[in-house]
Amino acid sequence: MGVRERPLEEQEQNELDDLVEQGLEMLGEHFPENPDDPAQVIAAIRIFVDEHRTAPSDEDTEAVAFAIGALWGDEVRRALGWQWVLLRLDRGDELFCVVSPDRAVAIRPQLFLYRLLQERQSDNTAALAFNMLREGRLPPGGPGSYSLLE
Repeated sequence: MGVRERPLEEQEQNELDDLVEQGLEMLGEHFPENPDDPAQVIAAIRIFVDEHRTAPSDEDTEAVAFAIGALWGDEVRRALGWQWVLLRLDRGDELFCVVSPDRAVAIRPQLFLYRLLQERQSDNTAALAFNMLREGRLPPGGPGSYSLLE
């Protein structure tokens, strides 16, 4: 798979920042005691996903996934030193991703959270995935491979 990346443009970064703020607001009563601690934010996201799955809100799941996914991805970025980028695949797709510094891994956080919210019978792996990344448990591929996790 041929991949090219570019940094986010200012407008895209501003939109992402807005989504992150929306995601924090959506946590509501589960808002972390210390929002500067990525582990606390991720724990709150896990609880939010569990509750949303059992009692879905009237909000559009896609809109919720965009905000909560942006928040999840931004916590990965902050905790692990990753970066938001736009990836362009040879087949023409453009994907907003969080990528590892060595470009071994690329994650589409919003798609990941959308699937967690939609697939109610599957395990909620929001915290597990974050913890595995933090522990360095990455898929094979090596630097520059952009192994895409969705």
